Amino acid sequence: MRSPVMSALFLSFLLALSVGMTAQTSTTSVRGTVTDKSGAMIAGAKVTLSNPQRGFKWSTTTSPAGAYEFLQLTPATYTLTIEAPGFRKSVQTNVELLVNTPATLNATLQVGAVSETIEVSAEGSIVNTTDASIGNAFSEHQVKELPLEGRNVPDLLTLQAGVTYTGNRPDVNKDNDTRSGSVNGARSDQSNVTLDGVDVNDQGSGYAFTSVLPVTLDSVEEFRVTTSNYNADQGRSSGAQVTLVTKSGSNAFHGSLYEYLRNTATSANDYFIKGSEIAQGLPNKPPKLIRNIPGGSLGGPMLKNRLFFFVNFEATRQREENSVIRVVPSDSLRQGILQYQDVNGGVTTLTAQDILNMDPAGLGPNPASMAYFNTYPSPNDLSAGDGYNFVGYRFKAPVKIDKNYYIGRLDYKITQNGNHTLFWRGAAQNVTNAGVPFLPGQTPQHSLTDHSKGFVAGYTALLSPTLVNNFRWGFTRQSLGDQGNSTQQWVIFRSLDQGYTRSRSFQLPVHNFVDDVSWHKGRHTFGFGTNLAFLRNPRLSTLGSFSDGVANAAWLNTGGFANTNSPFDPTTIEKPEVFSDFNNSYDFPLIALLGMVTEDDATYNYAKDGSVFSQGAAIRRHFAMSTYEFYAQDAFRWKPNLTITFGLRYNLFSPPWETTGMQVAPTFSLGKLLQQHGRQMFDGIGVSGDPLITFNLAGPANGKAGYYDWDKKNFAPRIALAYSPRPESGWLKKLFGSGDKTSIRAGFGMAHDHIGMGLLNTFDLNGSFGLSTTLTNPAGVQTAATAPRLTDMHTIPVTDRTGEVIFYPAPPGQFPQTPPYTADTGGFAIAWGLDDTIKTPYSYTFDFSVGRELPHRFSVEASYVGRLGRHLLSQRDLAMPINLVDPKSGIGYFSAAGALAQLSQAGTPTSAVTSSTIGPTAAYWQNIMGSSPAGGAYGLYCSGGSTPDVVQAVYDLYSCYTGNETSALAILDEFGGLPDANPDNPGYYPLGKQNTFFNRQYSSLYAWSTIGNSSYNALQVSLRKHFGGGLQFDFNYTFSKSIDISSDAERIGPYRGFGGQVINSWSPKQLRAVSDFDLPHQINANWIAELPFGEGRKFAGNSHGVTEALIGGWRVTGLVRWTSGFPTTVDNGYYFPTNWELEGNAMQIAPVQAQKTVLPGGIVSMFKNGPAAASSFRNGYPGESGTRNSFRGDGFAGWDMSLGKRWKMPYRESHSLQFRWEVFNVTNLSRFDVQSNRPEIDIAGTFGNYTGLLTSPRVMQFALRYEF
Repeated sequence: MRSPVMSALFLSFLLALSVGMTAQTSTTSVRGTVTDKSGAMIAGAKVTLSNPQRGFKWSTTTSPAGAYEFLQLTPATYTLTIEAPGFRKSVQTNVELLVNTPATLNATLQVGAVSETIEVSAEGSIVNTTDASIGNAFSEHQVKELPLEGRNVPDLLTLQAGVTYTGNRPDVNKDNDTRSGSVNGARSDQSNVTLDGVDVNDQGSGYAFTSVLPVTLDSVEEFRVTTSNYNADQGRSSGAQVTLVTKSGSNAFHGSLYEYLRNTATSANDYFIKGSEIAQGLPNKPPKLIRNIPGGSLGGPMLKNRLFFFVNFEATRQREENSVIRVVPSDSLRQGILQYQDVNGGVTTLTAQDILNMDPAGLGPNPASMAYFNTYPSPNDLSAGDGYNFVGYRFKAPVKIDKNYYIGRLDYKITQNGNHTLFWRGAAQNVTNAGVPFLPGQTPQHSLTDHSKGFVAGYTALLSPTLVNNFRWGFTRQSLGDQGNSTQQWVIFRSLDQGYTRSRSFQLPVHNFVDDVSWHKGRHTFGFGTNLAFLRNPRLSTLGSFSDGVANAAWLNTGGFANTNSPFDPTTIEKPEVFSDFNNSYDFPLIALLGMVTEDDATYNYAKDGSVFSQGAAIRRHFAMSTYEFYAQDAFRWKPNLTITFGLRYNLFSPPWETTGMQVAPTFSLGKLLQQHGRQMFDGIGVSGDPLITFNLAGPANGKAGYYDWDKKNFAPRIALAYSPRPESGWLKKLFGSGDKTSIRAGFGMAHDHIGMGLLNTFDLNGSFGLSTTLTNPAGVQTAATAPRLTDMHTIPVTDRTGEVIFYPAPPGQFPQTPPYTADTGGFAIAWGLDDTIKTPYSYTFDFSVGRELPHRFSVEASYVGRLGRHLLSQRDLAMPINLVDPKSGIGYFSAAGALAQLSQAGTPTSAVTSSTIGPTAAYWQNIMGSSPAGGAYGLYCSGGSTPDVVQAVYDLYSCYTGNETSALAILDEFGGLPDANPDNPGYYPLGKQNTFFNRQYSSLYAWSTIGNSSYNALQVSLRKHFGGGLQFDFNYTFSKSIDISSDAERIGPYRGFGGQVINSWSPKQLRAVSDFDLPHQINANWIAELPFGEGRKFAGNSHGVTEALIGGWRVTGLVRWTSGFPTTVDNGYYFPTNWELEGNAMQIAPVQAQKTVLPGGIVSMFKNGPAAASSFRNGYPGESGTRNSFRGDGFAGWDMSLGKRWKMPYRESHSLQFRWEVFNVTNLSRFDVQSNRPEIDIAGTFGNYTGLLTSPRVMQFALRYEF
C-alpha cells in the first residue's frame, strides 16, 4: 500500500501549492468573443461580470483574438458589461449561468461614445458549443415547479435521454433489483452524485438517484446531469455525473413556508389490493395514505455584501399502507392434504392417510409443520405460489415513516471585490422507518433508522483575471441501522415465505478533498485538479451469524420425490404421475409437510486469533478504502467557432481493507488457479492434484497483501470537439443559421468504474471469506427413512434418524487454517469467495451530436451515443466443476453428460441405453472410467441390478438425477463413485481418482470477477423550448440497445438479484444477451406552462384586483415517461445441470410471444396461456446456462401533472401565496413488473403471472406555499 499512497499524496501536495475546470466543484463559466459590426475582433475591451444580489464583481480584458472567459463561477444570474474606446457600452442583463454548463455570450459592439449604453436581456447560445458532453441542467425554477412524486431531486435524472427508470414504488427491493438508474448502458451504481462539489454517493450500496444527505426541493439552486462524454474534470465513476448546488443567501431576504398533503380520500386503489378485495367480497377501499410534508426556508444577509446565510427545514410524516404479497400454505396443506397437477391434465389429491401410507418411517404429516402452517392466514391471491399448496396472500401493510431534514449554508466574501470567498454547508437527517410486518398484526420485519449528516467547506481564490483556484473539503457520514425481527436459528421451507430477518448497522464516514485550478492563457484554458477520498466503514451484522436447516428434497439420495420411483412418488400408491413441470411444486410443499430436514448448514465465524464466535453473535468489522484521482486538460479554442478539448484523468483506487487486522486471504491465487483449470481440462487433467486452499492473515493491518492488487494503470484519456459553422450566405446559412446557431460535437473518452466498498456487502450477507465457514452435510446420502424430522422451527437436528451426525462441529480456527476437505467433516462446502485477479472495470464512451437553435428559443439535438464496457464486474464460480476433455476422443464432459440428459429428459429407460446406442459420446465414458470393474459388472445406482456396460451404468446414475446432473457428477466424482455390482467393493472414479471434476473443499465458490463486457448504442433526440413567453419544455426520445453477460450492480450477492450470475465459468458468453435494463424505446418529457391570462399576459393584461386574483397566476406543469417492455428470463426451476449452487435459466426451444392477458379472477399474466408458454422452454443440459432475456413484458409509463395558482400579496408584490394541486399517475395506469414473479419452468400453474407493479396507483397531493 505504501508506494501508491505516498505517490498520490505527493502529487496532491504539488497541486495544493498551485494557486480548474468546472464540474468537480459545482461551479460554471462563461466565455465569448467581442467584435464590431464588420466581424473584426476587438482586443483590449474591458469585460465586467457582476452579481448585484451578492455584491460580486470581476473584470478582465479581451485577448488579441477578442476573447474573454470567466472561470469557476458560482451558478447565479449575472450582468455582463463590455466597454471599449470608440464603442457604446454593452450591458447584458439576466445572464443565467447554470451549474456545469459553460455558457457562450458573444457581443457585437456599436460605434459610439462609451457614455452611451445599450442594455439588452442576455440571449447566449442555447446549444452546447464548448465540448462533447451530453446532458441538461435544471434551474431552481424547474426543480421547484415540476411534480416529483418522490420529492427526491436526483430523480430529475430520469428526465434525461438514455436513463432507465422502473418507478418509485416502496415495495420494490433495491437490494435485488438494480435496473433503475442505468444511464447509457452503464451499471446503475456507477452514477456520481455531488452536492456543492463533494461526494454524497451511497458508497456501500450504490443506490441510483440517491444522495445520502438530505436534498430538498427548496434547498436546491440548480441541478445538472452529464450522461456521457464528460471532460477529464469529472469521472469518479463511469456513469452519469449528477451535480447539485445548495441555495445561497443574498442581499435581500428570501424564504418560504409550505405544507404538502396526501390523503386516502384522493387516492386510487392498488391493482392487486383491489383484486384481492373483490375476491373476498370486500368493498374497493384504497390503502391508507396520510402524508404531511411541512417545511420552511430563509436566506439573506448577515453582513450586507459580505456574509450571507440560507437555512431549510423539512419534515415528512407518513402513515400509510403498502400492498404486500406473501406465499403461504393453502388451507388444504395445513390439514395435511396435498394437491398436484398430474400427467393426465387433472388435479390429484393426496390425503394425510395417503402420505402416511407412503412414508417408510411411518410418520406421515409432521405435527410441528402443520402447527407452523396454521400460524399463517388463509390465502387470497392465486397469482403467486404454485396455485395449489403454496398460494399467495395479499394485504395492506402499515407503514410509519418520520423524517426530519436540516440544511444550512453560509457564504462569506473575504475581500470586498469578491476575489477570495469562503462557504460552508451543513446537512443532517433523522429518519425512522418502522417497516412493514411480515403478516398482519406482527411486528415489523425491519426497523430502519438513518442519522446521516455532513458538511462541506470551500475556498475560491481569483488570483488573477485568468487564474482561479477552487478548494473543497467535505465530510459525509452515512449512518444506518436495520433492526431485524429474529435472533434465532430457523429451519427453511423452500418456496414458502417465512419472514425472519437479521440485524445490522454501519457508519460510513468519508473525507473528500477536492481542488481545481483553472488558467486561461491565450486560446487555451488549462485545468488541473485532484479529488481525494478517504472512506472508513465500521459495521456490525448478524446476517451471516446463524446456522440453518433446510427441508430440501434435492438433498435426498433420490434427488426428490416426484417421478423418481421413490417412497413418496405417488405412483407407489397407484396415483397418477406428477406432471413434469410440477415436480418441484410437488416436492417442496410435501417435504415441508413431512418436516423432513435433509440439509444442515452449520455456520461458524472466527476471530483473528482463531476462536469461534457463538451462534448469533454480531460480527464487527472496520473496513477502509482510499481513492486518489487527478486530472489535467486543455480546452483549446483553435478558432472562435472551434474548440478542441484534450484531457487525461488518473484514478488510483485502493483495495478495501480491514483496519483491525480481521482479514484473511488464501495463500495462493484462486483466480489464477481457475485459469489453470481452464487450460488443463483441455489436456484431460483433473483437479485432484490441486493444493489444499489454506487461509492466513492478510491485509495492510497485518503487513500483508490485500484482497486484490492495486491497479496502477488507470489512465483515462478524453477528447472532445465542438464546432459551430458560421456560413455567411446561401443555403448553408439557412441550414446552419448565423453565429452559433448550430453546434457539431464529437467526443471519445475512457472512464473507470468505482468499485470496492460494495464488494464488502457480500461479506455481511455470506460471511468474510476465510473468517466464516458453512459446513453442509453431503447431498445424496439421506433417505426418506433416515432423514430427521422437524421438532420445531428453531431446532436444527444434529443427527439423522440413525444417529449419524449431519450438523458438523466447527473446525480448528487458528491461522494458517485449512478448511475441511472430506465429506464427513464438512468438505465440499458452499461459500462466497474472492477473486484476487480483479482489475478496475472501465468503459470506452463516444458520441456524435448535432444541435440546432431554432426560432423562439427552441432547440433540437440528435446524438449518437455509444459505450463499450470492459472488465466489468460479474459473478462466477471459482470452484466450478471442470469441463474435462478426453484427449483420446476429443469429447468434453458437458457434451457427454448433455447426451445423457437428453435421453433422460425424454424418459428413456436404462435398459435402452448402451454403448452401441448412445453414439460417439460413449467413448468419453469408456475412456475416463478406465478398465472394466473388478467383479465384471457395475452396479445400477438408480434402478438396481448390474451391467458390464460402463455407459449404461453411468446413464442409470444420471437418470436418477434428471435435471440435477451436478448431483450425479458429485456422486461419480466425490461421494462413492460409480458402484460395483458387489456393494462390498469400492466404487469407480473418473481417471481412477476422487475429485477429478470438483474441488474437494468447495462445491461452489462464487465471487466477483472482472470478466464482463457490454455494448450500448443509441440514437437520442431532444427537443427543448427554453423558458420564454411563459412556456418551457423538454422532450427526449431514445432508441437504443444494450448487450452484456450480466447487469447487476456491485451490491448484489450470489443468492439475490435476478440471475445475473455467470452459470458456466468456462463459457460466460453463453449469457450474452440484451441487458436487464435494456429498453429499445424511451420517451420522457417535462413542461412548465404559465397560462396567458392576467397582468402582463396576452389576455386581460391590464387586470388587477379581484379579476387578477381569479384569472392571473395560473400555471400547469407536468412530466411524462414511457418505455417499451423490460426483458426477462425463465428460471430453470430448482434444477442444477451445470453449476452446483445456481440453477441458471431454462432453455428456449420454440418461439414465445409475451402478450399481457387478464385471466379469470383478475390475474394478469405475461402470456395468453401460461402453461402453453412454459412448453416453449426446457430444463438446461449440463454445460448450458440457459436462455437469457429472450422476451419482454411491460415497460414503465406514467403521467404526472400539477395545476398551480399564485396570488401576489397586496402589501408587497415580492410576497406571494401559491396553491398547488398535483396528480401523480393521472390516468391511473397499471404497468406490471416482469421481475416481480419471474417465470419458473417447474411452476406451470402460475407461469408468467405478475405479482407486482412498476407504477403506483393515482395519488393527489395538495400544497400551500408562502414565498417572499
